[in-house]
Amino acid sequence: MEVHFVHESADGQLAVVGALMQTGAENLALREMWSNMPMEAGPVRKYADVLINGRDLLPNNRGYHRYMGSLTTTPCSEGVNWFVLTAPLAVGAPQVARFTRAVRPNARPLQALNNRLVVAE
Repeated sequence: MEVHFVHESADGQLAVVGALMQTGAENLALREMWSNMPMEAGPVRKYADVLINGRDLLPNNRGYHRYMGSLTTTPCSEGVNWFVLTAPLAVGAPQVARFTRAVRPNARPLQALNNRLVVAE
């Protein structure tokens, strides 16, 4: 699994910070989100009493690799600045299972490398 933080500048430039997840200890930052996650499609609901701090979904080690890529959802537009954190977040196996039941497999098809240069920072 991976969490994406998508940012758009005032002039429309896109950047994504991606944090990979690996099975391990339960992720406390996800606990409240997962307990309120709908298990099937339906109308949009708001949860005023659910508080999420995005910083809690980032690893302490903020090292990253960067590259110019594309969006991971349709229309998969190019020209996106990607920053993929090198340290993964732990997420519990039951949390992975619940997410998988809710969204089903959602990986996009493999994309061509398109001469991308990945830079370690």
